[in-house]
Amino acid sequence: MYSYDWDRSTRGTHGFRLTTQTGKFVASEIRPVFAEELTLMGLAERLMFDPAERCPLLWAQRNVYWYRGEQIAKLNKTQCGKSLDIEWKGSLSENDGVKFRKKKNLVPVDVNAMVAKNSVIMAALVADTLKRIKEMYDAYLEKCDTVYIGFSGGKDSVVLLDLCHKVLPLDVPVVFSDTDMELPDTYYVWKKTKSRYKGRPFLKVSAKTSALENWRLFGPPSQALRWCCSVHKSTPAILALKVTVHGVQLVT
Repeated sequence: MYSYDWDRSTRGTHGFRLTTQTGKFVASEIRPVFAEELTLMGLAERLMFDPAERCPLLWAQRNVYWYRGEQIAKLNKTQCGKSLDIEWKGSLSENDGVKFRKKKNLVPVDVNAMVAKNSVIMAALVADTLKRIKEMYDAYLEKCDTVYIGFSGGKDSVVLLDLCHKVLPLDVPVVFSDTDMELPDTYYVWKKTKSRYKGRPFLKVSAKTSALENWRLFGPPSQALRWCCSVHKSTPAILALKVTVHGVQLVT
């Protein structure tokens, strides 16, 4: 188990520091926040940064934004189609109702320094994760028809694929379920990722009907009727694996 805290020894330029302190449970992971998100969410109102910066500028935990260990903003009651309710915190909060005018200049996170400082704990976490992946593969190999690596194009699935690639046989395929509503960056990541893992099969699958067509047919997905994953992810993946891995001839 691991946790994290703010690396105050470098005044925040190295971001967060991993720890192995016992008694803590990571209930909500942090994620890096880049310039595009700050612009899209309207946070540029009080933050000054280079819009072309490629390194993280902030960190977010759910709907709370952090800069150098300080909570600076929170998004409240976010609803589709409505303006975002941004609650500014700490040094960016309004003082006695006085309109805030000065912008905070953001210094990008030194990613290389952060990785170097966390390298020892990270190496141990990676080794433990590789062991768990291989143990799970061995335990379920005879119980499952097919084993595959799910890929969404996000940061978590990229890391998971890299770990799986190190310990799983090359005939275990990578499956990307294309809902046809992915962001352009997702397709870019998929293309670049395929070129890095030679010898491993990559499958991009999709439903026969478009997402918008199914939306009109079933209505918008909801907690009561979550048809989107089964129609656009699980079912296309299973059908493609039957054909590709097992050579099953599907009747259409």
